Amino acid sequence: MGGYSLKEKIKKLKERLKQWNKEQFGDTSKRVQQLQKELNNLEAGSSGRQLTPHELSSHKKIQEDLWTAAQAHESLLRKMARTKWIKEGDCNPRYFHKIMNYNHRHNAVKGVWIEGL
Repeated sequence: MGGYSLKEKIKKLKERLKQWNKEQFGDTSKRVQQLQKELNNLEAGSSGRQLTPHELSSHKKIQEDLWTAAQAHESLLRKMARTKWIKEGDCNPRYFHKIMNYNHRHNAVKGVWIEGL
C-alpha cells in the first residue's frame, strides 16, 4: 500500500474487514438455522435408541455451537435495532422519560438498617 492516499487505504481496509467478517462470522441467522437442522437430524436419527458416545459428543458440541450462534445473532439484532433507533430517533420521548424516571425511583435505595436503627 505504498503510494495510496489515506482515503484509498481506509477504503481497502474496509473491504478487507468486510471479507474477514463474512469469513469469520457469516450470516448468523443461517448459522443458527443450520445448527438447529443438524441437531434435529441427529435427534431424529436416534429416536427410540440410546446415543453412542460419539453421537453424545456431537450432540453436546452442536448444542454449544447453537447456543453461541444464537447469542451472537441476538446480539447483532439488538445492535441493529439500537443503531436504527439512534438514526431515526424516538417518536415518543415523553413516554420513555417517564419509564426511566419510574425505574430510577423504583430502584433507588431509600435507606439502610444498621442494627435495628
